[in-house]
Amino acid sequence: MFYDLFDDFFGGFDKDLHLVFGTPKAQYNDEMCPVCKTRLSEVAKTGKAGCSKCYTVFRPQLEYMLGRIHSNTKHAGKVSESAGERIKVKKELEKLQKDLQTAIAKQDFEQAAVLRDQIKALHDKEVG
Repeated sequence: MFYDLFDDFFGGFDKDLHLVFGTPKAQYNDEMCPVCKTRLSEVAKTGKAGCSKCYTVFRPQLEYMLGRIHSNTKHAGKVSESAGERIKVKKELEKLQKDLQTAIAKQDFEQAAVLRDQIKALHDKEVG
């Protein structure tokens, strides 16, 4: 049953690979992984890579395919609350660091001092 659902979802990708992977038919070639000898058409047909190197070899095509399926290639799913809080703090620190660099570049040293203090407070909160 699971296979049928998988086949229904991915089935047909191997028939028109030039459309699936965004390359004109004349330019499409069925690349092969140098490590496991899995072909791109096999990955498209089964939805499974042959080895970890396949992800590197077929990266552009896989990203294109995933973008078509999911409308995005970046994971934006759920995370645990504790991990979510750490991620929020990390992103806020990154934003403040970027804003600090911008303020320094503009020679807005008063704003830079405010941002520096915010970064220090957030860093102390994270560590402490």
